[in-house]
Amino acid sequence: NCRATDVFQRPCSDRWQLQPPPPPPSVLARLNFTIRGTGSYENCSKLVGKFFNATCDQSTCSFNDVFQPAPAGKFVAFSGFYYVASFFNASNIGSDRMQFVNAVRAFCQKRYVASIGYSDSFLRWYCFDGVYVLSLLNAYGFNETNWGLLEFEDSATSANKVGWSLGYTILQSGLIPAESPLMSLSLPMFIILLIMFAAFLGFAVLFGCLGRRVKQRAQGYVTI
Repeated sequence: NCRATDVFQRPCSDRWQLQPPPPPPSVLARLNFTIRGTGSYENCSKLVGKFFNATCDQSTCSFNDVFQPAPAGKFVAFSGFYYVASFFNASNIGSDRMQFVNAVRAFCQKRYVASIGYSDSFLRWYCFDGVYVLSLLNAYGFNETNWGLLEFEDSATSANKVGWSLGYTILQSGLIPAESPLMSLSLPMFIILLIMFAAFLGFAVLFGCLGRRVKQRAQGYVTI
């Protein structure tokens, strides 16, 4: 069973722009749906694949026409990727993509009542989660040939540090003060600088007057 609010009041549902629009929230709160799935991995995979637009005007893309070079080197898939892969026993080093696919396919074909022994409140979502993770990784360019580049980790440890250049830049820019720090002067230092400035100003005026008198004398007259 599923509540109507879980279907129509989610962020993704607002983008559907359903016609006619769904009932008001007061009515949705009283509605429940009974969903009967077919357990077809292939059909589910086709529907999930529609989330990832494969059109690409670049040399290589991930999805939604976003440029991405071909995967190279090691990649760490952690957090949600790890939890789903671990549930299907596909997070171990050496596991291949088909092992992941077969585990998800077998789970989706099970009756829900036959899986209650897992005692997991998120059990009903694992069929979709498995298909979604596989589709997302496929959109990123991971397939049977380069699946070994992936490492599923519970979290980023000291041995597997995760770097995010954009996030690092944003973090560091937030540490830069908005204004330059002001340099404070003590009262004695301020008085000394003020006296030096007045002395330099006095010398400048004196030298200016002397220079003018010398110039006037050179011209043969002196103003009184």
